[in-house]
Amino acid sequence: MEEIKAVIAEETVETEHTGLKNTHQMIQLLYGSKYGLTVEATPSVGTIVQVKIPYKG
Repeated sequence: MEEIKAVIAEETVETEHTGLKNTHQMIQLLYGSKYGLTVEATPSVGTIVQVKIPYKG
């Protein structure tokens, strides 16, 4: 989990999670730094991936 968070935060270069990093970066490029992906996991329970993008109605 810490490895995935580090990749999204651009603290490390990792090829295994490139899709998450690219998606996060694309959202931030389009909408700004307060948007993007967050990942939280609880062992033996599950993982939550949140995508934060602005609503334009």
